[in-house]
Amino acid sequence: MAIAILAVIAVLPEYAVDLYFTYTAGANPEYVAYVAATMTGSNRLLLGLG
Repeated sequence: MAIAILAVIAVLPEYAVDLYFTYTAGANPEYVAYVAATMTGSNRLLLGLG
C-alpha cells in the first residue's frame, strides 16, 4: 500500500501537466495530441513505479 501511494505521489506532477494541456485543448485543438501523450506517459510511470 505504501509503495502504491508513493507511486501516485511521484506521478502527480505529470498529471498536473496533463490537466493544463486538457484545459488548453478546450480552446486550442492543437493540444489534443499533447493530452494523449502526457496521459500515456504518466500511466506508464505509474505502472512502472507501482
